[in-house]
Amino acid sequence: MKNDPRDIFRTGYMTTRQLMCQGVPFSRIDGWLKEGSVEKADRGVYCLPGTKRDEFALIQYRYDRCIFSGITALSVHGLTDHISESYHVTFPQGYNPSSLNDCPWNLLITRSVPKVYGLGMTRIKTAVGNEINVYDKERSLCDILRGKGMPPFIVKTAMKRYFHSDERDEAKLMEYARILHVADRIDRYLDIYG
Repeated sequence: MKNDPRDIFRTGYMTTRQLMCQGVPFSRIDGWLKEGSVEKADRGVYCLPGTKRDEFALIQYRYDRCIFSGITALSVHGLTDHISESYHVTFPQGYNPSSLNDCPWNLLITRSVPKVYGLGMTRIKTAVGNEINVYDKERSLCDILRGKGMPPFIVKTAMKRYFHSDERDEAKLMEYARILHVADRIDRYLDIYG
C-alpha cells in the first residue's frame, strides 16, 4: 500500500477514482486529509499542499465531458486578449450532471449534437501544467461565427491573429466550416486576411 501521497501525486490533481485505481483505498485518502498531507481541491479532487490552483483543471475534473470553447478557447490559443467573466464550455446534448446545480464557477454552457461535439477537440496543458479538453483554433473560429451576439471586435481580432499565424491550417478550417455551415463567412475573412 502506498503510504506517502508524494509517491502518487507527481503534479497537479488526482480524483478519488484515479487514486483508487492506483490501489489507494478511501480510508487512506481520508487519513491523508486529516494529517494534512493532502488537500481537497474540489469535490472528489485532491492535491498536495501548496499546489497552485488551476480553475481550468478543476472544471475539467468535475465535468469530464466538458470542452472549453468560445471566448475561453480563443483566449487559451492566444487569439484574443479579451477576458470573459464566464468559462465558456460545451457539453454533449443530453449531458446534464446534477452538480451543475451547485457549480462554483460561472459557466456559459453550450450544448452540441453528438455528430459535431468532438469535432476539433484537442488536449492541451494549462499554464499550471494540467491537461484539459479544448476546441482547436479552427473549431473555435467556426463556433464564434455560428453563435449570435459575439462582439465584432473579438471576431475580427481572432481572425486576424489566426490568418497571420504560421500555425494556421486553412484546409482544416474550411473542412470544419463546411461541416458547421459557416463556409461563406470564413471565405470572407480568408479574402480579407488570407
